[in-house]
Amino acid sequence: MTSSLSKTAALNKPPRSFWISQPESLYWLALFALCGIGLALRLIDLGQLPAGLYRDEAMNALDGLTAVSSGRFPLYFADNYGRGLFQEGLFVNLQGITSFLLGPSALAARLPAALIGAVGIISVAFMARQLFASRTLALIAAGLLAFSYWGINFSRIGFSAILVPTTLALAVGLLVWANRSSSVLRVLGAGAFFGLGVYTYAAYRFAPLLAVIILTATWWILRWPLQKGIRFASAFALGATLTSLPFLLAIWREPRILTARAQDVSLLSANLPAAEILERLLTNLSLATGKFFFLGDINIRHNYGPYGVLSPLVALLFAAGIFMCVSWIASYIRNGRRVGHASEYALGSVVALSGIIIMTLPEVLSADSVPHSLRSIGSQPFVMTLAAVPVWIIIRQIRNPDSTKKAGTRWVAGILALLLASAATFDMYRYFVAFRTSEEQRIAFDADLQTMLVQAGEEGVGTLLLPYPQQQAVIRYLNRDGTYPLKLIQGLDDVQLGHPVWLRESDRELLEELSRQHPQLQVSLEGGDEPPTYLEVLVPQK
Repeated sequence: MTSSLSKTAALNKPPRSFWISQPESLYWLALFALCGIGLALRLIDLGQLPAGLYRDEAMNALDGLTAVSSGRFPLYFADNYGRGLFQEGLFVNLQGITSFLLGPSALAARLPAALIGAVGIISVAFMARQLFASRTLALIAAGLLAFSYWGINFSRIGFSAILVPTTLALAVGLLVWANRSSSVLRVLGAGAFFGLGVYTYAAYRFAPLLAVIILTATWWILRWPLQKGIRFASAFALGATLTSLPFLLAIWREPRILTARAQDVSLLSANLPAAEILERLLTNLSLATGKFFFLGDINIRHNYGPYGVLSPLVALLFAAGIFMCVSWIASYIRNGRRVGHASEYALGSVVALSGIIIMTLPEVLSADSVPHSLRSIGSQPFVMTLAAVPVWIIIRQIRNPDSTKKAGTRWVAGILALLLASAATFDMYRYFVAFRTSEEQRIAFDADLQTMLVQAGEEGVGTLLLPYPQQQAVIRYLNRDGTYPLKLIQGLDDVQLGHPVWLRESDRELLEELSRQHPQLQVSLEGGDEPPTYLEVLVPQK
């Protein structure tokens, strides 16, 4: 009988490989769960929140839809909706595909960003794990990004910048992994993936500086022979060149791809004395640093103020993570640069700290609008990784067999979990309650234009006076198939007597000019009792 029971138990016992891989299986299960939650937070009510559709979203989506409808997938857009700017083509083409499949809408214009943002949760986990060789740290960093206002916000707007943190985190993770494996082929592959980033967004152009730092730090910290360092750097450069070559050739043919946007926003392009440039650089640096802790963007499309980009708890963890990483680097140097756990932590710390510094440069070098969390979005995965470091250290202490015997351990674990949950709740409240109900948010995303489209559909007719092509892009994209009977006019001379014309409330100067020409002008406020509202103007026939 006993023999029979033992045989049955042996048959029912899972194979040994299951027990060996169980922590890895649990890691992936937890990571995909976080990704699923993050995806839900990025998709829920995506077509209505933010309200309306901002003109930059519409211009890119319209360019993409026009290109995809004609069977083209441009490498870049040389005159992004007539603005004289060069726009990388990858994200715009993705918007074109979703708009072609789903029809022009706010949902279609934003869907690529939401999906890319969700993938970014996995990519930051991958990078964090490679930097510090810890599944726990990787999951913490992924969780912080999944619930972060910074991450949620830019995953719900049709801006190409969301490609940068997702692509860069994967690229950095692959490069660190390839370096530690001492495989030239893997470094070549990592370089090839790194090179793909040039097709994302202008801020990625600072990433090669980070790659140089990673390769140099790996050579110095892991004590590679010089020949090995040169061989690996050459392999990386070859891989990156191969994948970025089409874009590099485009820049060679048209150098304005690099300079068109930079001339408008770069402080270094400003015709200012050197002393003033230095003063503004230092000011920008303090504002860019302060945005994590005190006051973030005043642009509501980037941040809901008057708060920092990070929630107070995550900001505190981020500061603690910086301190810990600096101390690990100092300890490694102080102990004679011995290869081992200390060197692994030192390398991860150098990469994380360098990532923040390098990818904040587009913001620091800006001539205006600082702080600007969109331009520094490339620093996002490194910020989340550093904020995860102190939580990881606390969890390691809790797991310590000596600590588990102490009475206060459970209290510490419970308080930590409660604080992290409160930080996530704070950011979700900021976005899904405070931001949603903000009148400023509806104005910032041109919600009144969408209201006028719907009103034209209900009334069967409508004429809208919009003098600026960028504003017209919203209407031309959403009404590309002519579903709504809304006519666009661009100047006061196009106003027909005896026919009502709609104006945006913000276009008060146009209204004043029209009233000077037609003193008998009749004006009424339309669109409901709450914003977004608009003006209906009637010029009586003489």
